[in-house]
Amino acid sequence: MLPEKNSAASAANIKIEETQATEQPSDTDITVTDKSSQDNLPDTQASEKKDAIDSPISIPASEPGEVEGTTSTAVESDTDDVPTNQDLIDTALQTIERALDKAPDDSVVVFEGPVIGSMATLRQLSMANYQNCRAKFKKANKAISVLAIDHEVEQFLQQTELPSTHHAFASALIQSQTFDGHAPVSHNGQLYAFDPISGMWKPITVDHLARRAAERFDGRKNCDRTNDYKNIAEHAITLTADPEFFDNAPVGLACPDGFISIQDGQVVTQLLTADHRQRVQIDFTPTEIPTPQFDEFLDETFQSDVPNEKDQQITLLQEVVGALMLGIAHRYQKAIIFYDPFGRAGKGTLERCIRELVPKEYVTAISPFNWGRNITWPLLRVRVSMWSVN
Repeated sequence: MLPEKNSAASAANIKIEETQATEQPSDTDITVTDKSSQDNLPDTQASEKKDAIDSPISIPASEPGEVEGTTSTAVESDTDDVPTNQDLIDTALQTIERALDKAPDDSVVVFEGPVIGSMATLRQLSMANYQNCRAKFKKANKAISVLAIDHEVEQFLQQTELPSTHHAFASALIQSQTFDGHAPVSHNGQLYAFDPISGMWKPITVDHLARRAAERFDGRKNCDRTNDYKNIAEHAITLTADPEFFDNAPVGLACPDGFISIQDGQVVTQLLTADHRQRVQIDFTPTEIPTPQFDEFLDETFQSDVPNEKDQQITLLQEVVGALMLGIAHRYQKAIIFYDPFGRAGKGTLERCIRELVPKEYVTAISPFNWGRNITWPLLRVRVSMWSVN
C-alpha cells in the first residue's frame, strides 16, 4: 500500500547540498553509505615472482618406484629463471595427475611426500585447483579420505621451515589466505581475502587471523602467547595495506548472476572475478519488469505545476540511487536531502527503499535531538549522507 498524502505532496523536493571533503559528516537522522565505503590491498597484478612465504616449500625428489616428484620454490631470487606461481601450479598438477592414475588401485598414493607437497602448493596458490584435485582423488578411490588429505597438507605446511619471527609468521598467514594468485588486501584496518567460490572479496577478522597463527605456529619461538598471536595478525594486516585497491575497482554491480556494468551504452553481465574487486553483493539479479505501483508512487510524489519538474526530480532520484548501488556516490561529495515542509510526501518511503539496497552495517541513525551534540562516531566510515527532514 502507498502512504497517504495530502494536497501538499506536490511540494516534495530533492535538494543536493554541497559538503566539504575535509569536514567531518554532519549528524544526520538517516545516513546511508554506498558500497564503495566497503570497497582497498597489494595490487594482485604486481609481480608473479612474489614470494609465497619467507622460506621455500621444497618437495623431495621421488624415490624409485614412487610417484615422480617436483620441487616448488615460491621465493624471490636474483636469477631470471625463478618459476612463477603459474609454473609452480602447473608442475604440481602434473605430479598430482600421475598420482591420480595410480589412485584407483592405491589408496595411499596421495599421501606420498611429493604428492602432499604438490597439494600444499595448490592449497597456497590455487584453492580452486586444490578443491578440484581433492574431489578427483575421492572419485578415483572411495577409500581416500579428503579430510585426511587436508590434515596431511596442513601438517606439511606447518612443518615448512620459517624463521621464528613475527614477520615470517605473518607472511605465511598472508600466503595461506592467497587464492588463485590473489593475495589478501587490508583497507581501513580490515583484511579482505578473495573467495574463489563466490568471486567476492570477503572480510577476515583480526581474531580469525590470530586464531590461525595459534593453530599453525603455536609453540614456536616468539609464538607462544596470546599477544604473539594478535601481533602476528595485526602485522599481516599492516603488510597487506593498499588504500587505493578498492577505490580503483571497476564500476558495476555484483549480483548472483555475475558482475553487471555499462559498456558502450549497453548493460553487460560478466563472470564475477577477483579483478572486479567487489566486497558487496546484492542477493538478487536485477530484471527489467513493469513497476506500476512504484511508478504511481513517484508520479504522485513529484507531481508539479512547473513544466518538466516532475521528470527532472525522478531523473535526479534515479541518479542518486544508481550512484549508491554502484558505489560511486562518495566521489561527488554531496549530502542528499529529501525535503518537504508539510510532511507525508513520500520521503520516508523513498528512504526505506534505498536503505534496503545498502548492507545494514552501513546504515545508522541519529535522533534530531542530538544533532547539536558532538556525536559523530557512527559516521566516521560514512562516504555519503542522506537526510530526511520536514
